[in-house]
Amino acid sequence: MRSFISQLRGQYLSNLLGMLVIITAVCILLAFSLGVNKKGVGGFYDFSYFYIAGKCWLNHQSPYNLYTYTNTFNSVKEVSSIYRHDPFAYPPQIAAFCVLLALLDFSSARIIVIALNLIAAGLLAILAVKLVTDAEKPRPASSMSTTKWLLPSLILAYHSTGILVWMGQITLMIGASMVGAWYFTINRKKFLLGGLLLGLSTMKPQYLILPVLWLFLERQWKTLIVASIVSFALAVFGLLMLSNSPIYSIQEWLQAFSEYQTRRNAMGGDQVMGLPSALTDVGLNIPGLSVLIIGIAVITIVLWFNRSKFGADDIFGILLSMQFSLTYSKFLEIPLLVPLLSGLWLHIAHRKKLWVIAIVGLIILCFPRSGYNLTPHSRTFVIFFALLALLFLSYHQVAMEHKNRAN
Repeated sequence: MRSFISQLRGQYLSNLLGMLVIITAVCILLAFSLGVNKKGVGGFYDFSYFYIAGKCWLNHQSPYNLYTYTNTFNSVKEVSSIYRHDPFAYPPQIAAFCVLLALLDFSSARIIVIALNLIAAGLLAILAVKLVTDAEKPRPASSMSTTKWLLPSLILAYHSTGILVWMGQITLMIGASMVGAWYFTINRKKFLLGGLLLGLSTMKPQYLILPVLWLFLERQWKTLIVASIVSFALAVFGLLMLSNSPIYSIQEWLQAFSEYQTRRNAMGGDQVMGLPSALTDVGLNIPGLSVLIIGIAVITIVLWFNRSKFGADDIFGILLSMQFSLTYSKFLEIPLLVPLLSGLWLHIAHRKKLWVIAIVGLIILCFPRSGYNLTPHSRTFVIFFALLALLFLSYHQVAMEHKNRAN
């Protein structure tokens, strides 16, 4: 009887601690998104780009034409003073989202984006837990109560999560769609929902290259067909809303995308992380982005042929962290690495000797930006070593399982 009471008391204290930690994480998220950072030119800066693009589409004008886009931006008094003459680089699939925002007044649309981002952050936190608790091969972390409050808290309290809400970005929404697409396709076998979410994710497609390649190699035709239909429908809507021909509009978009990459997100720039960017910053010549993408695509194909040597629950984290660390990424988009976080937790939750290393890595990732030479490159190396750790732990786990079955 005493042991039963003691167990109940311990469970109650654990649940209370977990609740307090999550509440604290939510308060940190709200502080970064609505409180501490609410002043300054960056607030809702990215949201204003979507809003103005929607105004262009409603007027059947191309947001990819810099002259038209600039004039529309200057005509909206709430944002005219913050425009930096950056081109609009998102694909036509985002048109429906932008138009829905532009149908509202500026303040109402901003509230909608804040709400959607906060919901998306919550969904990412939930998916982080689901990737552990619904793992194909249950491990100690799957049943640990710590999992249910630690992983959500790390995502919600991470400063980039709050900043993405503050800026009015769509990264969290796309991240929730992308991770959800993989979870419902691979873990739950719900191909229709997985395909719908994957199609919506093409509004920001740069991190879909390797996951889509893997789904193709896995012959997940149902998911890919649904995703293609959704993506095509969104793109057609965006192109037909413009007065120019679809071919010309696509050319304008590609030109705007290329110009945006050169201006704001060139390798070695202060917004870009990844080993190629770090090496470019110290003066080394690095192959172009297309060559790097072909390189990691080849690595992905090799990994697929050797997939039996790695845990299925680790594949998504490996693919995303490969793209983050070996090609091109932005440090504000680190919250997208939810699968890497969940994959590592599956392996280290019961290995307390590794917790110190994990905590040091988290401290580096969470360290405020105090200068380009310190933080972006250090985050790059943390993610790269996390990738290597996940590869090693996954390989070792499967090797041990094979050895145990053989004995």
